[in-house]
Amino acid sequence: MSSLIRLELRKALANRWFFISLGLALALALASAFISAEAALSWAALKDGGSQEYLVMTTQGSYGNSLFVGEDVAKEAFFLLAPLLALTPYAWSLRSEVVSGFLAHMYTRCPRSRYLAAKATATFTTGFLVAAIPLMVNFIALSCLLPAYQPEVYDNLYLGVNPEDAFARLFYEAPFCYLLVNALVDGILYGTWALCVLAVSTLVDNRVLLLAGSYLFVIATHAFSKVIFPALGVTGFRFSLIDLPQGVGDIDRDPRALVAVLLIQLLFGTLLLRAREGSDAL
Repeated sequence: MSSLIRLELRKALANRWFFISLGLALALALASAFISAEAALSWAALKDGGSQEYLVMTTQGSYGNSLFVGEDVAKEAFFLLAPLLALTPYAWSLRSEVVSGFLAHMYTRCPRSRYLAAKATATFTTGFLVAAIPLMVNFIALSCLLPAYQPEVYDNLYLGVNPEDAFARLFYEAPFCYLLVNALVDGILYGTWALCVLAVSTLVDNRVLLLAGSYLFVIATHAFSKVIFPALGVTGFRFSLIDLPQGVGDIDRDPRALVAVLLIQLLFGTLLLRAREGSDAL
């Protein structure tokens, strides 16, 4: 089993699409860092370093400008494209191997369940890394440009991290742990999403349709979440893969919704792969 996992990880991480996806995600994360840092430094210069009035220091530091909390066009592009970038490296690989005949060859050399488990592990890993690495690189870049001001709960109006949001207490008490936990959770969120699409690839023949349809599903879910709660006249919660990974948003990031989405994606991907284990490999 370990040899199969190593084989799949080598195939996944040496894949050019993994480097393209990770490179694009890193470019957006670094662009966000530079845009946020420039805005923070310009604000400080405009206010003469806070000599005349309170500068709201939380919003001028690296924690308050990270991808989870900050507001800029590169950040919006990052979370808009992240659900697609997490799929591009390897979520299509199972269907590709069916078309090429490689899957039938592997099924004669090892148990189907083990091979599918190894492929699922590699797919999850690529989705995880494409999300988690840029999130931490963004903060590292910001830390080279801005001071690491401790977030103040009194600045919540400017930050948007509400007490009801997931991990909000960590943000104000241990902000670096907040970044680590969010990077881990977002990585798992996108990793399980990639696993779901890998499982759906057993039902969809066209690889382009697989990726495009999956991303359109995310866009439709995002649009639905923006409409359904106002229509019902309730506050609601985030559940789309565009809003849910972000630390701040228009509505609360309910930790129960976050756990529910993670479990649904994990169970859906795992159970569908198990159900399709005995399907024709040709």
